[in-house]
Amino acid sequence: MTSPSFNEEKNMWTVCHELPISSEDIGQFVGGKGINLRKHIIQKSNHFYSKTEGAAEGSPPRVSIIQKDDKVFAECEAHCEELLVIMRQNLDKHSQVFKVKKSSPKKPTICKLVFKTKNVPIGKYIGYGGKNCKELAEELQELAKKRKATESAESFRVNIIEPDVYDSTPKKYFEIKNGEGGYDQFIFVTAKYNGDIRALFQTIKKKMIDSVISLNEECGYNEDFLCGGTAMIAEPTDQDSPDDEEETYQPPSPTPPSP
Repeated sequence: MTSPSFNEEKNMWTVCHELPISSEDIGQFVGGKGINLRKHIIQKSNHFYSKTEGAAEGSPPRVSIIQKDDKVFAECEAHCEELLVIMRQNLDKHSQVFKVKKSSPKKPTICKLVFKTKNVPIGKYIGYGGKNCKELAEELQELAKKRKATESAESFRVNIIEPDVYDSTPKKYFEIKNGEGGYDQFIFVTAKYNGDIRALFQTIKKKMIDSVISLNEECGYNEDFLCGGTAMIAEPTDQDSPDDEEETYQPPSPTPPSP
């Protein structure tokens, strides 16, 4: 462990503290825009020093992460040696917590994909006791397992609702336009999945379109009643819509009967 030294030019105490992490861990250790260092090291240390020493906070301490050969270090600066000691303690604590979190199994992310449509007989889509939605979820699971990019997706669930005028509605969705008039309906597909949500969307898109179209055919609807839809996608975070060459769904019209 290196000893602190006083930098007369900066009028600050400095020390180089070795961290038990690899170069690949630096990004996660520091956090986006240095949020982890600010929160767990700088702000925490400054507040603790001010509270225990009963002194006003001096020049804010600084921390920068550097790499030397195959080792990672934190270069720390503070206006007094006591604050440097606190910073090193918090760096060690943050390192331990980071290592524990890194070794812990990652919890699956619940992904949500939303499909907007109209004029779907909801009772028939759901089925008695949710039978049809359960079968559709199983089929989506099978499709995901067949593709390398989505094979880890599991626990699929399907639900359809017709919100009233006072309910908030999703802002992102894939729309399967199902004729004019009628009320908006939303089909929600959720799954436990840590991969690329766009890949999951591409995997299940055709099946979800078929689930609406095939139901209309069973009910005797004419395919001329159907028209194109604009592709959008609902995600847990604000991301762009999926890159999809087919930005609309336009089913073919039926062949007219011979005279």
